[in-house]
Amino acid sequence: MSGNSEGLLVVDIGGSRMRLMLAEGGPWREVPTGRDFRPQDAVRQIQELADVWRFDRIAIGCPGPVRAERVVAPPLHLGPGWVGFDFAAALGRPVRLVNDALLQAMGAWRGGRMLYLGLGTGLGAALVAEGVAVSLELGQLPWPAGGTFEDRLGARGLARNGREVWLSDLARAIAIFAPAMIADEVVLGGGNARLVEPLPPGCRAGDPEAFVRSGALRLWQAEMRVL
Repeated sequence: MSGNSEGLLVVDIGGSRMRLMLAEGGPWREVPTGRDFRPQDAVRQIQELADVWRFDRIAIGCPGPVRAERVVAPPLHLGPGWVGFDFAAALGRPVRLVNDALLQAMGAWRGGRMLYLGLGTGLGAALVAEGVAVSLELGQLPWPAGGTFEDRLGARGLARNGREVWLSDLARAIAIFAPAMIADEVVLGGGNARLVEPLPPGCRAGDPEAFVRSGALRLWQAEMRVL
């Protein structure tokens, strides 16, 4: 099967919205998600929104731990039913499914060891090192003063504590995570990355939509090894 952009549908599922587009270009289409959003809802919306598009394969980024094209633990910000759900069978197309932060990290990678932090509804994370991509659950690690890193750096932490405290917490997290991962650089993505000004040393940001599209292409081109 071809690894170029033609015929590839890209689906980015997040804690607040699901977006989809054709990898070859064109506008994103999106619908809201949330704590009642189930995989069956995702399938129905994909079928409706992509009804007029021609595609023969699908790349999906989904919150939560993913292995062998299956979600293996319940996503924290979505509804029930995700664990073990077979998207390929439900959609009738070949599907490659990875964690949503990992998909963006694959698109953002330029070489070396890169730590990706997705600043959105929650805190996504992934490491790409020499062409090997690994999803991380750094958001579930305990914050030094109590709670978790996601409690501080997710959307609720931003709303609760305000931007100034949130930026300070982010700088603290980067100072912990980057040396632990021996990262050459840290890439910030997700919808709230736009709030990070100025960027901390050793960090860069980019267009999350471009990251998703590039990551989907690399996923289907088998350009990287996904663990």
